[in-house]
Amino acid sequence: MYNREFFIVDLFFGLMSTQQKIYDYLIVGQGLAGSTLAYTLLQHNQKVFVIDNENKNNSSRVAAGIINPIVFKRLTLSWKVNTLLPFAHHFYQEIEKRQNVKLLHNRIIYRIFTNEDEYNFWQQQCNEPHLIDYLSEPKKGDFNKNFQTSFGYGKVLQAGFLDTNTYLDTVKKLLIAQNAFRNDDFQSGALSIAQNHITYKGIKAKKIVFCQGWQDAENPFFKSLNIFKLTKGEVLSVQPNNAIRFNEEVSKNIFFLKHITDYKLGATYEWKELNTCPTEKAKNELLEKFYKFSNFKVTINKHQAQIRPTVRDRRPVIGFLANNPKIGIFNGLGTKGVMIAPWLAHQFALAEINNIPAEKEISLKRFEK
Repeated sequence: MYNREFFIVDLFFGLMSTQQKIYDYLIVGQGLAGSTLAYTLLQHNQKVFVIDNENKNNSSRVAAGIINPIVFKRLTLSWKVNTLLPFAHHFYQEIEKRQNVKLLHNRIIYRIFTNEDEYNFWQQQCNEPHLIDYLSEPKKGDFNKNFQTSFGYGKVLQAGFLDTNTYLDTVKKLLIAQNAFRNDDFQSGALSIAQNHITYKGIKAKKIVFCQGWQDAENPFFKSLNIFKLTKGEVLSVQPNNAIRFNEEVSKNIFFLKHITDYKLGATYEWKELNTCPTEKAKNELLEKFYKFSNFKVTINKHQAQIRPTVRDRRPVIGFLANNPKIGIFNGLGTKGVMIAPWLAHQFALAEINNIPAEKEISLKRFEK
C-alpha cells in the first residue's frame, strides 16, 4: 500500500514543479491568431501556455472563415496569395491528418456581375498571366436557376473556407491535453514584468504575446501606437425556404455561402458604432442585397455581430515592443485571416527562434516612431 506521507510529499513537489515551470510564451487569446501561433510554436518545440475567456464570442467564431484569393474591387490578387495560400493549405491539411478532423472545404465563388463593364473587365483580367489560375472565363446566362445573372458571371478558383469552430476546438483540445490552457478573462493588473520573465496568476513565462483581436486596440501596452482602424461586421446564418441544391458560394456586394450546417449571408461594414450587438439595420441591408440576386427566400437561424481587428495600413502586425521586449503582439489578420495566419505564425517563429527580423510591412516596429 502506498505510504500516505510519501504521497503528500510527492504531491507537494509535483505542485511546486508545475508552479516553477517557465514557459517560453504566454499567449493571451485563442481565436484564429492565438490558436495558430500556439500550434506553430509547439511545432517548433516551444513551451506555450494559452489564456482565453471561452465564454466571450470572438470574431473568429462568428466569421465564415472564407478563403478568397481575389480582391474583387480591382480584380487583383490578394496580398502575397501565391505564398500564403499553399502555406495555409499545407498547415491545415497537416492538422486534419494528425487530428482526424475535417477543416478545409473547397468552394467555387460565383461572382455575379452588376453591369456589362464588370463582365468586360473580368474578361480582360482573367487572361492576365498572374490571374489565370484563379479566374475562369466569364459567361452569360445562369449557373443556377436560383440566382439572377442578367449580366453574366465569373468563377473564382482555389477558394473555399475553414471550419473555424472545429479548428479552434481542435487546438484547444491539444492545449488542454498538455495542461497549457486556462479559461480566464485576462486582467492587465495581474501581470508582473521582471527582468528575465513575466508572471501572471502563477504562470511564469519568458514573454507574453497578445492575440486578443479587436480588444488589443484598447490594450494599455499598444493603445498609444494607434495600430487599429476597427470595423464592425454582421453575418446571418440562414436556411433556404426551399431546396436549392447549391453547395458553393455566390458573391455580389455580399456573399452567400454553403457552410457546415446552414448557409452564411454577409457581411456588413460599420466604422462608427463599434459594438457586438446585432442590428435590424444590418439584417435588413443583408436581406435587401441578397433578394436582388436570389430567386428564393430564407429563414434566419442566427444573427451575429463582431468587431474586426483591422489594422490602419491593412497589413498584419507581429513583434515585441522596443521599450518592453517581453510584451508582444500577433494580430491584424483581417478578412483574409485564414490564409494569412499560418504563414504569419511561421514568420513569428523564425524571428524569435532563429533571430531573423520580420519583414517591415508586418513588423510592430512600423508603428513605433
